[in-house]
Amino acid sequence: MRLSGSKTISQAFAWLGERFRIVTTLVGLFLLLPGAVYVVALGRVQGQLFANPAQMASLGGAFVAVWVLNLLVQLAGMAALCAAFSARESLTAVEAIGAGLRSLPTVIAAMLVFGIAYFIAFFGGGMLFTTLGAATRSFAMIFMAIIVLLSGTFYVAIRFSLTLPVAVNDGVRSPVTALARSWRLTRGNAFKLFLLYLILYLAFSAVIGLVLSISGQFVVANGASALPELGSSLILAVTIAGVLVNTVLIAVIAAAHAQLTGDAVESFSETFA
Repeated sequence: MRLSGSKTISQAFAWLGERFRIVTTLVGLFLLLPGAVYVVALGRVQGQLFANPAQMASLGGAFVAVWVLNLLVQLAGMAALCAAFSARESLTAVEAIGAGLRSLPTVIAAMLVFGIAYFIAFFGGGMLFTTLGAATRSFAMIFMAIIVLLSGTFYVAIRFSLTLPVAVNDGVRSPVTALARSWRLTRGNAFKLFLLYLILYLAFSAVIGLVLSISGQFVVANGASALPELGSSLILAVTIAGVLVNTVLIAVIAAAHAQLTGDAVESFSETFA
């Protein structure tokens, strides 16, 4: 099935409007609040480290634990948001949270499978091209290797980008099957998905650029003494902007998945054909 970019965007924003209360509840509970707490906690830890670098060893473990906890909460929130954007049924916030939590192990496992496979492929390919470049003393070879590896990374990431709605909204519990189904659904639509993701990236970049511009004007108006106070506020503003763009991204991914999902049962052997 061919993807329509305009229909995907329209459906995504229609869901954002129709399910505004559920979306804002989930975003506030799982993304904004934990993100704000994390930023504040990070600022305090950094302040203590600057004041007493000897505390690095004792605070390092706590920092990692908080980071992991924040990541898990954010992933659970993303899964719940994806469930809220289901095309099959309109869920309550509690039902969306339940669906997100049930699919969370699959989402985490799929991320690990993809991450390990990506590391092996990227590291192996990088070593191969680097060796060839060193042997031939060709900087062009190394440059081409970088282009090929980065292009391959973007392509594979796009092909697996529907893994989240496959796990959440299709109820697929095997991480390998979820990745495989995403690969199958995105066949022939990678470029259109790339354009959709590029638009969101440019929007996020524009928002970040605006935040940095306002921050720069604030520093010019108040002097360098405003930098410590500005640091946490700047990180918080960037976090909020990231959460908003990420919410739209999840809606777009769910809408693309809803449009591409058919009733045909696909076999694993057909997936990478």
